[in-house]
Amino acid sequence: MDYQYNASEFAMRGVIGAWTDDCVQTKQWYFNQESDWETIARLFDGAAADNTWQFQTPAQTGILAGPSSLPLNGLPLVAIVEDDGEAAIETTVQLEGPPSVIQAASVTLFAQRGPDHTEAIDQGFSDRNGRIVVLGGRAGDEVRALSWNATYAGKVTLQAGVTNTLVMTTITPAARSADAQPYLRILPRSDGRSIDVRLALAPAGASLTAEFSHIDWQRSTFGSLTPTPSTGEMWVTLALNPPTSNESFFGLGALSVDGVDVANQPFLQMANLAFYSLLDIATQTTIASDGLFEVTLPQASIPQGIDNLHLLLAEQRIFGVEDGEYALSSAYQMQLSGAMTQFAQPVVVTLRYSGDEAEPKESIFVARYDETEMQWAPLPTTWSESAEAASAATNETGFFALFARAEPPPTDDHRIFLPGVSR
Repeated sequence: MDYQYNASEFAMRGVIGAWTDDCVQTKQWYFNQESDWETIARLFDGAAADNTWQFQTPAQTGILAGPSSLPLNGLPLVAIVEDDGEAAIETTVQLEGPPSVIQAASVTLFAQRGPDHTEAIDQGFSDRNGRIVVLGGRAGDEVRALSWNATYAGKVTLQAGVTNTLVMTTITPAARSADAQPYLRILPRSDGRSIDVRLALAPAGASLTAEFSHIDWQRSTFGSLTPTPSTGEMWVTLALNPPTSNESFFGLGALSVDGVDVANQPFLQMANLAFYSLLDIATQTTIASDGLFEVTLPQASIPQGIDNLHLLLAEQRIFGVEDGEYALSSAYQMQLSGAMTQFAQPVVVTLRYSGDEAEPKESIFVARYDETEMQWAPLPTTWSESAEAASAATNETGFFALFARAEPPPTDDHRIFLPGVSR
């Protein structure tokens, strides 16, 4: 076969009518240095193994004439009927909220395709005016949006023939302090093969590149971060092609953002990633790559009927710690795909503590980072003496870490929590 659009047979070298000089220009010849039939016979011939079957190529049979008509007798008829569902619409969604919030918001369509079947379809980002054209939806489908800093969210049920208004609601983010530490916010997309990487509180004027490596696939991808002046962030979307068409990000990965700031000083931010596919089954347990952060998801916590719902657990160095606070762990991000910010029911996050045995356990607590107030907020915490771990229930995604309520006594043991990144 030298050209797939004008050939009906596989090529066979040395057979008249089944081989031309153009066949050596194909990728098949480039990779295998043999004709189509020679490769098929070499890879799939079972005669060498147990002699159960073998190929007969045109080298033995010549070119055989095909049937004059297809043998359709006895085959069941396939009826093709018109879809009785409502036709898909192309409709504009207008986000409403502060100007810095409605720009570059992540938008996802949740398409109802049956009584128990919902498909999440990424739509991309809203434009500078907070508008986006949603494709593939039907009246009654739901559209969700998540702001660039994951502190504003909203949803709307689509109506045909009108501009649908989606109101973004939450508290206006607090002002950035001069010494605020940059951190990574990673948003998995519904396709399971791409992530939005956002560097919050990015250094102004920095030139940065993000690299994502999938450890299981042994593949990587990278891209330059683009600044968003109105939000003080830098961002990039990274997509990675899997080894086979039915694979996605599920497994372990590593992310690094490095480069130089405006003063030409080196900058480096790293995170370890663990991706999971959530199924509407019994209780599931997901664990961060370092094994110290665990999320237990009861079946009722998984939104019903969404086929392609993913969960990301990301570990990075702690940030946003104020004077008088004592962090005992890295910062862990728990993030759902599809612009979803909450679980249907609370999940349990557990952080293991392997530090100083003298640390008073009653002072240890789990905290969630409030990105609107830019501070760590304590959660009601349960301590397990046997597991040496603290647990808290929450139905919100976001960042979590382990803290102590009191400063530890002075010590020469200066501990720094950094993720170990495999490159």
